[in-house]
Amino acid sequence: MKLPKSYWIYKTRYTACTIKVRKAKSQKQTAVVEVDVVTPVKAKEEGQWFDLPVSKGQWNVRDALNIAFSFPKTVGDLGIQSAASVLSTMVMEWGEATGSQQWSSTRRGSNLDLSTPFVDTEMTRVWKAAVQGGAGTLRSKEDVERLSLSDSMEHDPANSKEAMQQERFLDFWLDAEKAEWDGLWSRQCFKKWKRSELAPNDLVFGSRYHYKIKHDAISGKISKFKVRSRLVVMGHCMQEGVDFNDAFAPVPHTTIGRLMMSTAAAEGLHLHSIDLSQAFIQADRLPEGVNGLVFISQPPGCKEDEEGVVYECLRPLYGIPSSARALHVTLTKWFKEQGFSTVGFEDSVWTRPAGGRYQSRITVSAHIDNLLCSCVDLNVLQLLKADFLTRFDGTDDGQVEQYLGCEVVFDRQACTVTLRQKVYAERVLRTYCMWGCATVKTPMEPGTRLSKADSPQHVDPVLHRRYRGIVGHISFLVSCMRPDLAFAYSELSKFVQFPGQVHLKAAERTLQYLMGTYDKGLTYRRLDERRRNRLKGWVDSEYASDPDTSRSVTGYVMSMNGAPLSWKAKRQGCVTLSS
Repeated sequence: MKLPKSYWIYKTRYTACTIKVRKAKSQKQTAVVEVDVVTPVKAKEEGQWFDLPVSKGQWNVRDALNIAFSFPKTVGDLGIQSAASVLSTMVMEWGEATGSQQWSSTRRGSNLDLSTPFVDTEMTRVWKAAVQGGAGTLRSKEDVERLSLSDSMEHDPANSKEAMQQERFLDFWLDAEKAEWDGLWSRQCFKKWKRSELAPNDLVFGSRYHYKIKHDAISGKISKFKVRSRLVVMGHCMQEGVDFNDAFAPVPHTTIGRLMMSTAAAEGLHLHSIDLSQAFIQADRLPEGVNGLVFISQPPGCKEDEEGVVYECLRPLYGIPSSARALHVTLTKWFKEQGFSTVGFEDSVWTRPAGGRYQSRITVSAHIDNLLCSCVDLNVLQLLKADFLTRFDGTDDGQVEQYLGCEVVFDRQACTVTLRQKVYAERVLRTYCMWGCATVKTPMEPGTRLSKADSPQHVDPVLHRRYRGIVGHISFLVSCMRPDLAFAYSELSKFVQFPGQVHLKAAERTLQYLMGTYDKGLTYRRLDERRRNRLKGWVDSEYASDPDTSRSVTGYVMSMNGAPLSWKAKRQGCVTLSS
């Protein structure tokens, strides 16, 4: 867009210019857009930019549009004739912005199939119809692939309004909401009340839908649209001791999952997974709440014929703080009835010796609604799954292929189990425009010691958001299967509150290392009898290496059957006099 002289001062003179919007933001409760100067060319080469208010102030975007287009009243007056031109421009701009990194890598091929963002064929058909029907100019394969990649990396909607604004996903969200609402009624989760029938001290909590786009860990595509946590009670308004008694529910550490994979490879065990459907509402409700009752209001979009209707929760819905505990109590009760007992201090891992109904030893780990079951006898394992799915509603996923967002590859002939996160790592790299970047050999520059001295007094919010996002994604990689990133994460996580350019540069270097190793994984194998299932450990520490506190840093790795099981790098809690 062209701006007259009065908008911009260049080298002490008012200068007419052409601008291109970089991004929108809020500045002192005022909406502004950050714009790059395109002409004069010399200013563009110098990287000149400035903030332009949208509507407030003497010179703003609205005034500029009035001058350039003679007080436009519709988007058609701005030269925008259809939604197709808007979408085509978006695709072109997105491709131009990411082309140097996302589309030019010759070192490694992408794991993402860019022809469609979906696994399901019916969802693919609906999506392609929306693309071609809503934007007839998107005919080329390159345009469709760019839009497919953009949609496959779409973020989760924060609320119903944002979900309804995702035009190409709208039908999926509406279907998911309807299926959720109908499913809750079919499971007898509610009892309808009128507000006039409630006791004076009864509390009514709000409810809403929580949206989650679930991706396949192997293909990277959207596996299904899931109103995750489904209908959510606004439990943040509940008080402990009044509306609920205890919210603690144990979950197994990711080490347990790796341990089960390691022993499955070493001993030739069958390792299967079960996915519970709407897990929390299958639990028995705990005796809690004011008057022993919990009420919720209608969720957004629910249309009732009667006014003043509320619902009594007959099941522990998502969002109620104690729902996870109710599920754990219900699972524990069932497993104990089958003769299982907990393993050590892991209250959500159960084992049963051979005998009685099950003639082989069975181990089960429950991470909320994802269960891992291992047994040497496939028939015994099938019997357990049949018994479990008789009591609980879920799906038998067979031999585990995905676990907590990781790809699991079984090779029974070679007696190996490989754990990888290459699709997730690629999504992280694409998110921060680091896909195809130059790679490095180490996660951090050797000898690097980050310090608070490099933190600015006032943090750039854009830098802050990018830094926190990178550190958060690295955290998930470290917790699942990347011990080589543990020290880098330990260092970077110290500065998430006040990061500076030095810290961001170190974080981006870690992504450069990830680019070179994103397809690596942990492979557990069957070793010889002498080394099989033998736990090995390595531990070391640096003396007073932290420049801000003079504390030491300790790291350890525990390994079994050819690959690490557990690891950590952490600054010690106090100053020591020796290593």
